[in-house]
Amino acid sequence: MKGSFKLLDIFKSHIKELENKEKYRKVDLLNEKFLIASRGEVAIYYSSHNEIINEGAEILIVGICPGWRQMEMAIRVTRELLNMKLDDDEISKRIKLKTRLFGTTRKNLIYMLNRLELHKVLGLKSSDELFDGYHRDLHTTSLIRYPVFINGNNYNGNSPSLLKNQFLFNIASKSIKSEINALSKVRLILPLGKAVERFLCRIYKDDENIYTKIIKGFPHPSGLNGHRIKFFNQNFYDLKSQFADRLKVSDH
Repeated sequence: MKGSFKLLDIFKSHIKELENKEKYRKVDLLNEKFLIASRGEVAIYYSSHNEIINEGAEILIVGICPGWRQMEMAIRVTRELLNMKLDDDEISKRIKLKTRLFGTTRKNLIYMLNRLELHKVLGLKSSDELFDGYHRDLHTTSLIRYPVFINGNNYNGNSPSLLKNQFLFNIASKSIKSEINALSKVRLILPLGKAVERFLCRIYKDDENIYTKIIKGFPHPSGLNGHRIKFFNQNFYDLKSQFADRLKVSDH
C-alpha cells in the first residue's frame, strides 16, 4: 500500500478550516478552495479517498469518478482524522476503507460477484470480505480519480461523452494509466458500466496484455440502474467464463 498522489498535502489546510458539520452542503465544498481544474461547464474538485493504491492487488474495480455523496463523506471523515495527528498515508487508508463503494452499490456488486463465485476463487466465504478491510487482492478506483461536476451535478460519463470531450479524455487517460502501471500483479479489471468499459477498451485496444484483462458486459451495480439484473442475467454465463479465464492461474 502506498500513498501515490499526495494532493492531501495541498488541500489539508482547507479541510482543517471547514466548520464542523454533520453534513456539508455543495456551497461548502464546490468552491475555489477545492477546485483542481475546470473547462467550461466541467469542474473537477478535490476528494481525499483515492490517494492510496494497493500495489499488490490482483483485482481492479473501476468506476467513472466519485460523486458528491462520496466527496462529502470523504472530506468530513478527513477533517476528523486530521485532528487525530495521523500521518497522511494512514489517513488516506482509513478514508479509502470508509468511503469506497458503499451503500446499495456495494450490496448489488457483492451480490453479482458472489453469483460469479469470485469469492471461491479467492478462498473467501463471500465477496463482501474483499471490502471489509484493506484486502490484499483488491484495488478500487475511478477513471478520473477526483469528483467531476457538470454545472454542479454529478458526471455520469455520457454528457459530455468521456470519449469525445478532450479535456476529460486526457485527464482520465493519464489518471487510470498511472494506476494500472503501478498494479503489476493485476489479473482482472472490472469496469462498472458501459461507459467505463468503452473507455478502457479504447485506450488499451493496442495493448493486448491489459485489454485481455478487461471484463466485458458487466452492468453498473448502482441502484439507479434499473436494468442491471436483466443485463447481468443475460450476460451471466459469458461473465462467469471471463472471470474464470482471468483467474484460472491462482496462488490462492
